[in-house]
Amino acid sequence: MKAPLSHYFMYTGHNSYLTGNQLTSLSSDVPIIEALKQGVRVIELDLWPSSTKDGGIKVVHGRTLTTPVALTKCLESIKKHAFVKSDFPVILTLEDHLTPKLQAKFAEMAIQIFGEMLYCPETDYLTEFPSPASLKNMVVISTKPPKESPQSEGTRHDVSNGSESSEDESWELQDSMAKVKTIDKVTELYKYIHNFILQEKKSESFFHGMQNVSDEEKLEDINTSDYKVNQQSTRGYKHLITIHGGKSEGTMKDRLKVDGGKVRRLSLSEKKLKTASESHGPDLIRYLSNFLQD
Repeated sequence: MKAPLSHYFMYTGHNSYLTGNQLTSLSSDVPIIEALKQGVRVIELDLWPSSTKDGGIKVVHGRTLTTPVALTKCLESIKKHAFVKSDFPVILTLEDHLTPKLQAKFAEMAIQIFGEMLYCPETDYLTEFPSPASLKNMVVISTKPPKESPQSEGTRHDVSNGSESSEDESWELQDSMAKVKTIDKVTELYKYIHNFILQEKKSESFFHGMQNVSDEEKLEDINTSDYKVNQQSTRGYKHLITIHGGKSEGTMKDRLKVDGGKVRRLSLSEKKLKTASESHGPDLIRYLSNFLQD
């Protein structure tokens, strides 16, 4: 399976953490474990801010009577059981309702728990998805990227050592090189996010030093500080996202537009897919052909 991920059908779960119905059931890591044991390769988690004072993250079907489960418990169970049935990648689809600070916290948690198993793409926007073969025993993040300033977009700094393998080298060597790069990127990204959170914990000194500053100057400084904090946290979180999701704006024709070769996830129900094939056949084929290239 050496073609891009988009060439394959995947065994996919929905609301993978629910033990029953979507309105009143319990949230737990048990359904996630059972799904992974059956070979499910796509696990969905709905992330919400915890109601406790610790500023945590919970997994729950929001705005319902379902009970939450701790995010850490879900991530640890995924790590333990992800490759019991298959060594092909597990795609972790996130329905994200988090603040920028909690997105940074999620990034740190994911890096700490998954470690070398966590895949980090080399660029913010891929033009082609990696292959299942190159992603064996790895966890891939799929979610809507956070909004940030245009200046922060683009290719990430590559800290890995060694030269790129040539096209005629074996698949095994290419896969090994890719994993080495991923390990280096995860290490660099973890240090970045960890340092950012440490700075957050020291933020009280910022306010203590403003006692003799006018209210207007305080407001300006606080707004500037909050903007920088949000930009830093969203960058770290965004760098974990391999498959970009999110609801497309506009009509079906707009949703099927190919954005400069950038690959992304488009979610359609069976009914909407059927409607799209009937009313926008050429656009649908053009959209799919962008990802199904030889």
